[in-house]
Amino acid sequence: MSSLDSQAEAKFFSVYDAMIGAGASVGDATNGALIEARRISPTWDWW
Repeated sequence: MSSLDSQAEAKFFSVYDAMIGAGASVGDATNGALIEARRISPTWDWW
């Protein structure tokens, strides 16, 4: 995993947690966090 992928992963979880905390659904939080993570590493995926 590259350092960009590591940064993308950290961003994904921080955005996901923030969106869940704000009352978003799991699907919306996952999609929103994935968009933010891919701004760092366009090919990163969470699975």
